[in-house]
This record gives sequence, structure tokens and C-alpha cells, in this order.
Amino acid sequence: MGVSWMELIYLWVEEYKNIHKQGFNFSGRYRCEYDEAKNELTIKKNEDYVNIFPPNINVTAVVGENGSGKTSVIKFIFMLIFYNNFNKNDYDKSDEYQQFRAAETLKYKNAEANNQYKGFLILFNGSDFYKASMLIDVYSNNTSYIGIPAFLNGQQIDLSSIERENIDFYSIHFNYMLDTLKDGNHDEFIDTIYHKSDGYETSLLLEPYKRVNNKEQIDINNLEYLSQQKFANVFRLGIKNQFIEKFFNPNKVKISINIQKILNKIDRLSANFQGNPLLAVIDNQNPIRITNKNNLFVHTNLDDVKSQVMELFKKNDYANLNKIYIALKILEKGYHRKFEDSKKILNIFLESNNAQETIDNMIKEVDEIKSDLINILKKAGTLDFEMQKLINSVNFESQILNTEEKKIFDKYLNCKVDIKLLSNLLTNIAPWVDIEYFEDDKSYKSLSSGEKTLFSFMINLMYQVNNLKDTKYKQINLFLDETELGLHPQWQKQYLKYIIMTLKDFDINIHIIFITHSPFILSDIPKENVIFLDKFDEKTKEKYPKLNIDGLKNGNCINVSNHIDINPFGSNIHTLLSHGFFMEDGLMGEFAKEKINIAIKYLNQEQLSEEEIEYCENIISIIGEPVLKSTLKTMFDNKKYANESKIDKLKRQQKEIEEAILKEEQRVKSNEES
Repeated sequence: MGVSWMELIYLWVEEYKNIHKQGFNFSGRYRCEYDEAKNELTIKKNEDYVNIFPPNINVTAVVGENGSGKTSVIKFIFMLIFYNNFNKNDYDKSDEYQQFRAAETLKYKNAEANNQYKGFLILFNGSDFYKASMLIDVYSNNTSYIGIPAFLNGQQIDLSSIERENIDFYSIHFNYMLDTLKDGNHDEFIDTIYHKSDGYETSLLLEPYKRVNNKEQIDINNLEYLSQQKFANVFRLGIKNQFIEKFFNPNKVKISINIQKILNKIDRLSANFQGNPLLAVIDNQNPIRITNKNNLFVHTNLDDVKSQVMELFKKNDYANLNKIYIALKILEKGYHRKFEDSKKILNIFLESNNAQETIDNMIKEVDEIKSDLINILKKAGTLDFEMQKLINSVNFESQILNTEEKKIFDKYLNCKVDIKLLSNLLTNIAPWVDIEYFEDDKSYKSLSSGEKTLFSFMINLMYQVNNLKDTKYKQINLFLDETELGLHPQWQKQYLKYIIMTLKDFDINIHIIFITHSPFILSDIPKENVIFLDKFDEKTKEKYPKLNIDGLKNGNCINVSNHIDINPFGSNIHTLLSHGFFMEDGLMGEFAKEKINIAIKYLNQEQLSEEEIEYCENIISIIGEPVLKSTLKTMFDNKKYANESKIDKLKRQQKEIEEAILKEEQRVKSNEES
């Protein structure tokens, strides 16, 4: 294991969204400070730094309330990485993807010139420091908009501009919430860093894919489909994870044909074809006149087509079923934009006279184009799930149906068997073949939503890291953006431990960056490794008296790491939560606090109405905190029984004691019986 890695050291953001002239230290090993007035960067080695993590792992956390700027900080880093990964020598004007990259790069260059977005990232590879700035000129070698004299422990050092060939780290952002990084601020690059087919060439990836039918959302079925594919790879390689094995350790698998997935695509042809990109082919290139695009397939008896598909299913003709699936997927998604021949499949539906002819011609056409299909799809750069399903379908035929593996497929179809028997098949299964994993009789489908999310995340994590360890990259940056959401506190408490256990044996350096609210995770991380963010408001000066607030406006992100007196590492969770940074107004829920405050208000009055007495009595009876409950009960008794005689008071207390004794006796008896 080499100790050298391209480590994220420091981020300076001049102006971006709600961030104004703020610096952020991402490494506990170094402390950086940028003096904007002098244009000087001071870097000091932290001589007191204690590394508690494995040699190949570094951990940082970014914490702050909602709206404090956590996502803005991370997105700014991604922009810096993305646009510094562009090299003018790679600019191919005939390549649509590269044209987009060049245009976007120039857009950011113009933004820099107008002082819209400025900032830089400092990186260290073990011997040299580098900077990555926003400005990149695709027509020259200039990759820096600003020269920054830098000083390491008082000695001036060379601060080279990062070049693409120097970028030896790969960054993955995991976020399973429904929102995305898109916020209306130059979002175009985001869609290009989801699921890709460039062999990890672009050094940034967003997981999971969040674009379905041109909408920002997560398709749960697609997420589970990919998780199954990745699990097959992870299992075949023998990679273990103790965390997920606690609740689901698959040892059996069942594969079955889901013919409904093919039939449903036929139904959707008539229902959802308006707006399909293939209609542009009809309008611009096809001589056939279409008078009503809503009823494009009315003259084709789709029920007869479905009957022909069922005949193939009854004959176990999986090869031709697979070709039908490919043809329907092309029609459904309008992939003429990726390869020219797809419009021929549309013509088959428009011109064929009967269902048998439609099926036969589709099979023939797919046979002609499938050899080029994968190569053409991969040129798209970014793969969506539908493209990936097409690729998997072609692989299913070439790697299984046309090989000796077909015998194994036929033998174990619809049988629950040991995973080892099918381990070579599972990575190439077509989307219309269902895969269901079991731990003995416990199925994946029976898992809770939290368990499924954790399973998907951990499998994806192992899959990506395992693939990257054999690439050109020496380090992986894992941005875990609230990935612990939905987990029980006990699992959150174990989260970092098991992630480290999973990753420590991989032969690659890994920087884990948590974006989190969880005190359970923070209690595992030293203060030097935590970036504390807050929002500027009227209380800021009082909370952080030594903080420089020049030029700040309400709502601005402020880095208060040097002004926080709490060290989260090893701290009691209650102690962390009770600190003002996390909870300004204590730990009680606001709804309960409001109800209790009303009771206190009544108890402070001279006289209470019957209704107010009843309210106070009811609220006090359900309070769980014993000291508060006892205090309010004393106040209540003093009010309610202010004119009570001594004998009546003693009788009341005697009754309360007898009731308490009876309750305790019942509790003891219940425990003995159980």
C-alpha cells in the first residue's frame, strides 16, 4: 500500500450561491489559510495530528443545519474536478459529448471573467501541492485564473496548476434522497456524470441514477435491478461485508422468465408513443404519412403481436424473445439518436401486414444491427439505465444463449438453488429475466426499505471500489451525502466502523467525506477532521465573537470550525446533541415544549379554571422526563390543593402511595410470570 495520494486539502470559495469568501480544510494533516488581501495561501503541517484510521483511509465530515451550504460546498468541488478533467488535446469537434464539454467549459470561463464564480481547490500528492481553479481555456494551456504564492511552514513552495494527467483520484457522490444536485446554477454538467460507459475516464460519478423519462427521480425497480447485477459481480469475486451480512447474507438464487415485461412494452407502444423521439424520424425522413400520431399502431393488431410473443414463450425460444425485447426497447425509448438503423424497426410496425410478419421482421432486423449496438450505445458517454438494459440484453444472447451456459440456464430456470451454481450467469442476465436472492427462505423482497437501501449502497460501494482499484487512479474520494438516512440509530452508530472494515483491505487509498447530520457518525470522527458550517444571521456575532463577518449577509454559509468548542470524537451522543451547535433550544420536541409551556403558564396564574386544571393534569400525566414531571406535579398540587386540610393531604398522599405499591406489585408479578 503506497502512502502517496492526491489528497483534498483545502477549498476556497470566493463567490458561489450562498458562500462568500470562505475557506474549508478537508485534511486533518494540514491547516490552510488564504489571505485574500495579500493573495497568499499559508499551509501548516499539523504536528499534533493523530491518525486513527487505517493507512489507506482518511475521513472527513461536513456538518451543518439545513441550508448552511453543505451541498453548495460539495457541488463546487465537483465543478472544479469536472472542468479540470477536460483537456484541450482531447477536444474532438466531431464528438457531440466533447462539443458539450467544450461549450460548458467556455461558459464557465465567461462566468469567471464576470466574477460570477471564483474559487480554487488545493490538492497534495505526497510530495507536491497543486491547485485546481474554475477557469479552464480549451484553446490554450492556461488552467488557472489566479497566481497564488503559497507557503508551507513559512517556506515558499511551488503551487502548480493541476493538469488532467495529474488527476489520479476518482470521486463518487452517493445520495439516495429524492433531490439532486441541480439547483438552477449551471446544472448542465450533472447529467453527464451519472452512470457512464467511458471506463471511468471521467473522474466523477453520481450514484444512484436520478433521471427517469426526463424527470429528476429515482426508479426503484431500476435501482434494484442494478443492485442485483452488482451483487452478482461482488459475490463472484468473493468480497464480503459484515454489515449487510447481519441482516441479509444471500446463499440461494432463483431466476425466472417475466414475460409480462415484454408484453407491457407492447401495450405501452400505443399508449405512450406521442412525444417519442422516433416521431422526428417519421416527420423528417420517413415517406409514410401519419395522420394521427396518438394512434400510431392502431392498424397493427397488437393483441396478435402479443399472442405471437406468448407462442415464443411457450416454446422456450428465449433467443427470439430477447430480440423482441431489444426491438421494443429501441422503439420505446427512441434510440435512433444513438444509431440510424433503429428507424427500420419502426417501419416494421408501420408496414407489416400481420403479427407473424411483424415478429419475424423484428427478429431479422435486430440480428442485423445487434453487432454494432453496444459500440454505438457506448459512444453516448453517459449511459442511462435503458441503454444499460439494451447492452445487457445483447450480452445475454452472446454470453449465455449462444454458449454452453445455456444448458445451466435451462436446467435451473424457476429453481431456487445455491448461488454458486449460477454465479457465472447472473452478471449477464437480460432485464426480462427476474433474479431473486434468498438467505435460506428469507427473500430480498421481504427486506424493509431501510435494509434495501443499505444493501444497495454497500453493494454499490464495494462494486465501484473494486473496479477502481485496477484503474489508473491512486485514490477514491467517496462523498457519502446523508447515506445513513433511514437507518436505526444502532446501525448509524456502527456505520463508519463497518464502512472502514469493508474498505481497509482494498489496495487503493480512499478519502471518505461524510455530509451528515448524524451525531452517531460524528462521535467517531476527531474534530480536526470535521468541517462545521452555520448560517449567518443576527445571532452570529454573539455565538462566534471572533469570527470575521465582513461582507456577510443573512443566510450566507460560514465555516465555524475554528470557533466550535466541542470535540465530537468519543463524545456521548446526548452531549453532542445538547451542544448549541446542534440544538439551540434544547432536546425536547417543539410540539411537546409548546404543550408543556401552556401548562406552566396556567400553573403560574393565581386561579385555574376547571378546564385549565384538567389540561394541566392530563399533560403532566404523560410527561416522560422524571424531574420535569415531578416539578410540574408539585406546582400542580400546590395549586389544586391550596386549601386542603392536613388530614385530607395525608389521606391523598396515602392513596397515591397505595396505588404506587399496587402498580409495582403487578409489575413484579408480570416479570416473574414471563
